[in-house]
Amino acid sequence: MKRPALLAMFSAVLVAGGLAVAGPVAAAPTPTDSPAMSGVGAVAAPAAAMAATAIGNLHFLDCGAANNGDGTISSPWNALTSVNATVFSAGDQILLKRGSSCQGTLRPQGSGEPGAPIVLDAYGTGTAKPIINGAGIDATVQLSNQQYWEIRNLEITNIDADSSARYKNERRGLVVKVQDIGQANYYRIENLNIHDVYGEGKKDLKGSGGIQFEVYASDTVAERVPTWFNDVVIANNTVENVNRSGINMSTRWKCRAEVGWDGCPVADRPNLPWTPSTGLVIRGNTVKNVGGDGIVVQMNKNALVEYNTVSDTANIPNGSNAGVWAWNADGTTFQYNEVFETKKLPGNNDGNAFDVDYGTNDTLFQYNYSHDNEGGMMLFCGCGGLSTQATFRYNVSENDHDRVNFVAGGTENQFYNNTIILPNTPNHLLNNIGGTPISMLMANNLFVASATVRDQSSAAPNAKTIQWRNNAFSGPGGAWPADPAAVTIADKLALAAGTGLERFKIQDSRIAAKGLPIAPVGTVDFFGNSVPSSCAPDIGAFQFTAVDERSCDVDGETIATGAALTKVPVRTNTTYKVSGTLAAGATLSVTNPKGFKTPAGSNGDVIFSTALDATTVAINCDGTAGCSDVSMVAVDNRIVDGSFEALSNTPWGAWNTSRDEAKAVSGNFALKITGAGSSEQFPVVLQPNTDYLFSGWVASADGSEVRLGLKNFTGNQDANNPDQYQKFASVTTPEMKYTTIAFNSGNTKAVTVYCYKPGGSGAGFCDDFTMTTAVQAPVASLNPDDTTVTQGNSAYFFSSFVGAPSTSVLWQSNAGGAWTDIAATQGTALTVPAVSAEMDGTQYRAMINGPAGQVFSTPATLNVAAVLGAPVVTVQPEDVSATAGKTAEFTAVATANPAATIQWEISSDGEVWTAIAGATKATLTMDSVEMSHDGSAFRAVFSNGLGTAISESAELTVQAAPTTDSTTDPTTDPTTGPTTDPTTDPTTGPTTGPTTGPTTGPTMDPTTDPTTDPTTGPTVPATVPAPTAPAGAGTGDDSLANTGASSATVMLSAGVLLLLVGGVTVMSRRHKQAH
Repeated sequence: MKRPALLAMFSAVLVAGGLAVAGPVAAAPTPTDSPAMSGVGAVAAPAAAMAATAIGNLHFLDCGAANNGDGTISSPWNALTSVNATVFSAGDQILLKRGSSCQGTLRPQGSGEPGAPIVLDAYGTGTAKPIINGAGIDATVQLSNQQYWEIRNLEITNIDADSSARYKNERRGLVVKVQDIGQANYYRIENLNIHDVYGEGKKDLKGSGGIQFEVYASDTVAERVPTWFNDVVIANNTVENVNRSGINMSTRWKCRAEVGWDGCPVADRPNLPWTPSTGLVIRGNTVKNVGGDGIVVQMNKNALVEYNTVSDTANIPNGSNAGVWAWNADGTTFQYNEVFETKKLPGNNDGNAFDVDYGTNDTLFQYNYSHDNEGGMMLFCGCGGLSTQATFRYNVSENDHDRVNFVAGGTENQFYNNTIILPNTPNHLLNNIGGTPISMLMANNLFVASATVRDQSSAAPNAKTIQWRNNAFSGPGGAWPADPAAVTIADKLALAAGTGLERFKIQDSRIAAKGLPIAPVGTVDFFGNSVPSSCAPDIGAFQFTAVDERSCDVDGETIATGAALTKVPVRTNTTYKVSGTLAAGATLSVTNPKGFKTPAGSNGDVIFSTALDATTVAINCDGTAGCSDVSMVAVDNRIVDGSFEALSNTPWGAWNTSRDEAKAVSGNFALKITGAGSSEQFPVVLQPNTDYLFSGWVASADGSEVRLGLKNFTGNQDANNPDQYQKFASVTTPEMKYTTIAFNSGNTKAVTVYCYKPGGSGAGFCDDFTMTTAVQAPVASLNPDDTTVTQGNSAYFFSSFVGAPSTSVLWQSNAGGAWTDIAATQGTALTVPAVSAEMDGTQYRAMINGPAGQVFSTPATLNVAAVLGAPVVTVQPEDVSATAGKTAEFTAVATANPAATIQWEISSDGEVWTAIAGATKATLTMDSVEMSHDGSAFRAVFSNGLGTAISESAELTVQAAPTTDSTTDPTTDPTTGPTTDPTTDPTTGPTTGPTTGPTTGPTMDPTTDPTTDPTTGPTVPATVPAPTAPAGAGTGDDSLANTGASSATVMLSAGVLLLLVGGVTVMSRRHKQAH
């Protein structure tokens, strides 16, 4: 571009009606990108438009700065106390300088809002995280009764300067604590490096460790408000060299019978009921060298713990500890985690990689890898309360020591399709039995031994409650457990070729399709391959055989009158519904291997359940006509241990009860009541205002009444007990009779179910209880929400379903076309890592395979916001050539987050630049340019709290307008030249306004303006009509009118630059310089 000789203009501050034209500013070098800010770095404009983020004020902290400034990037704070003294607002960001080091505690104040969290992050060049060293304080970083926070990219430590004080006091890296505020929402704890936190051996509330979430309650009951966390993500952090816990949480709101009232005095039980946190994701963290537990989930519902690496935990005597586990939590999923080198020091009964502890229900471990743990792979512990319906499937164990499992209580647990490479030590223990009995299935597992083995679970009395079925035993184990369908391979199966986890793709024809169908629809194996749910799977964690499920499913079958579908495979511990199209006089029924025939209900459907011994059933078409379109699907059963297989550690209460083998409908046992007695289960959780069927098998040995019933729900009031609502059916026959009660739950969320014998001296029996909805219509009880995430961060979506059988929650995405499955995603939470601009607008939804087909949540949209960064010019202004009297425009654009302000500048010499007041939009519009302004240069300056970017300069070239021939204008006097007003007096020079206006103005050099009368100079009017806004003014420089004027336009006229502002004229003249 030609470098113009720019005119001197706006050299003084001119004021008109409050509109200021700023003085000169120093020239800037050629614009370049501001220093990159890793974590909040400047980025180029994305290809797609991205969502705006609600960003408030930016505050900067550099503990290495010489002076304590005002918190701006040019004058940052230099002390944590300045941050702690500030109450931050929604959208604010607190940015610590990379490479800096602060000592003390960081306790900022304030809360964010939905869509506008407060952000604590790093800024500056390099990769070193800013350090905060608590130097021996209870917590280095702490939030108290605050919510909507994101904390990222910090290094946090808490080292007592006096080494003798270590391991003796409360020490935490980061703690978030709340009390009596209800639901506390939205926390993102990501990319932190927390290390060297040497606290005392206490855990839970006020416990020591790396990351803690805590819920307290007032000691005054009247002041208490049930409080819990919601939407907490702890991701991609490193926690090492800490004591006692790596990542942990606790709450006073924990009291329920399932946990054996542990830690709950009688007075607390009604006043501090179990109030679980929700929406917890612990993902991608590295936890190592920990004195106690690695990662613990407590008092949560439907938490997801995945892709974590945990090692060298429990390495200080701290009682019993494990690597990754759950206590007093329901619906937790642990998947894709690696745990190794967990220690088992004296006094530690655990030392396992994983643990499902008491107070838990519906816990799932899948796709995990454990190795070299001193206490073995897994602990099942219902030892202090109840642990029910835990599933451990498709995991891999290699060289775990001491034992495979420590089995110490639980009900309806399943351990299947795992691959276990045993250590080369003789007499290695498979199941180590604790003092509390358990009901558990051990099936489809592949054991590879290099030495002899032993087991404590396959002999009496445990053989009845821990069933070994269809396992593969490879190598010189010798004393393998009794398993009637075992595949025993004398030679040691070799690992597969390759390295890492690929070694566990063990294939052998002897274990192909030899397992039991156990996994629900939608399950995949350790490597992501689909697993059959009706046909026989391969044994082990690798499904290497392709299976056509249609050969085993019952879907659309036709059964002739009096005929049956025989040997229909069924899964263990599963409740099914059989239905079809029935001709008049036809009915369906199902016969199990013990010969019990379950009839159809009043709606024509058959509901039946299986136990640990499930194999196949027969589906019968009874009556005088045929049955068509017959199907069999799994349905949700709300009752735990409805087959009464657990001898203890069961949710069934006991009053004069025991177990009986002779009356068992399925499995090994039925409930037996001797004389008067009962067994109850509470709570059985229901959906409100829903029709249910409560069914079971009942018998009476002495002809006295035995009841199957439910109580404590709205409706069906008992006249003899007005405070009780109940409904029951009675049986007096000695043979087991199938009985059903239909009811509506009303506004009740949970009921008590029971088997009750009011009197008599003989025995009563109950078995195979089920609680199912009359119409199977699962729905999403939690739908994912739309979310806005900054580019490069991870997005999280949450969903759960009710009314569905135990099944995998799957996820799909839609980027503008069709919905597609997302590979290797299961669970109630979906993580979308490192979102990009191209993902903006993508939708996500959860899905389950329900009894009548797929059921979907409502979709949620991902909005991707730009990364926080200084301005970067993306559109440079271009040179403009315009004809005199016409309009000229310059446009410049920059990306910035937060949004940048814009200021247009002008320079006369390329060295000194002057800001044009009010020129603060992307497009600068100049009206009626003149020849005298040829060669002017303009540039745009973009600024935000992170820095400034300056555009290139652009030149204005003005071309002469065509001249008018005097012969075509009758008003032209050839002796005096043209006149523009018939009132012009040729002796005084032309006037450019009304005769009432002033007739004189600033003197101009006559040699530079041939139209000037040297005797008087030009005249300038005091007022002119308000100009009409030029086309495109909405995006142009009409913002000059920022002092009350309605519009502002830069006008070049008669050698004078005019700012027309609401009728006020601001004049500046300039002299043409030689080019």
